Amino acid sequence: MFNIAHKLLGSYKAIVLTDERGAQAVIVRELGGMVHELILPVLSADGVLAEYQSVLRSDSLEELSTNPYYRGRFMAPFCGRIPEGIYRFNGRLYKLPINMPAENNALHGFFYRMEMQTLSSCADESKAELRLHHIISSQDDPGYPFTLQIIITYTLDAQGFCITVTAANMGSEDLPLTMGWHPYFKLPGKISDWIATIDADLYYPTTNKLLPTGALLSVGGTEYDFRKGRPLVHTSLDTCLAFPSFVQLEHVQTHTGISLEIDRKFFNKIHLFIPPERDSIALEPVTAAGAAFIMPHLGLTVLSADASKSGWIRIQTFNNKQ
Repeated sequence: MFNIAHKLLGSYKAIVLTDERGAQAVIVRELGGMVHELILPVLSADGVLAEYQSVLRSDSLEELSTNPYYRGRFMAPFCGRIPEGIYRFNGRLYKLPINMPAENNALHGFFYRMEMQTLSSCADESKAELRLHHIISSQDDPGYPFTLQIIITYTLDAQGFCITVTAANMGSEDLPLTMGWHPYFKLPGKISDWIATIDADLYYPTTNKLLPTGALLSVGGTEYDFRKGRPLVHTSLDTCLAFPSFVQLEHVQTHTGISLEIDRKFFNKIHLFIPPERDSIALEPVTAAGAAFIMPHLGLTVLSADASKSGWIRIQTFNNKQ
């Protein structure tokens, strides 16, 4: 039986989707609907339940408010960097607040600090489901004077966890949009014991300031070629791959792993980032490479009045040990 409960995370009120056997998803409405914790059933190759495993590197209670690495946050109305916070859209110039002063950039939008409201919730024998929404008002930030509704549906079931994101233009004029989700995944042991497999053929090179050059290159012969599986022995990683639909992490010895199936009609890119602690890897489904607000060909979405777009991400855990 699945259930929906509530608990406190420090000063934040969390909504918890659970099943009575051990699966759990912890959602924080006050932080843009971030996914703080995720415990999923580990299924064998023949579909038999083996155990439950925590798959996210989560913030500590102190980090929830300081947000050091955007762990579990949703990025909107833009993802990536906007140099000096300045962009032009439909002939007008806009200036966003700088939230990364060391680089003089605006980074990952501002939705991550918005409080979401509950649209619906339900739980029964087959699943627990929660729908949250928030409307970014034209008055929220002078650098983004548009009206954008974001609806996020979280579904926990016997197979895993699914997120569906819908973005809708509630205003009377076109608006610019890029967005994504910023989870950090973990497996037991060292990151160098994890093999990443990603069916992406292309990547976006960046400058030394981590801004895309605007080019799109083949991953062939580079450290970004994960098509046949590659151990995460990289000393660092902070790059965006184009047009994946499937991502997998697997421990080389235990053969336990995590898979992401991605709706690439919307989330058609994935950003990879290994933090300095090397205790996890960010696998970020995104709609555009960074800086698309100033280089629209990198994936900028233009939503016309009353238009909407949506996409989903499904996460499962597995054990391939024979």
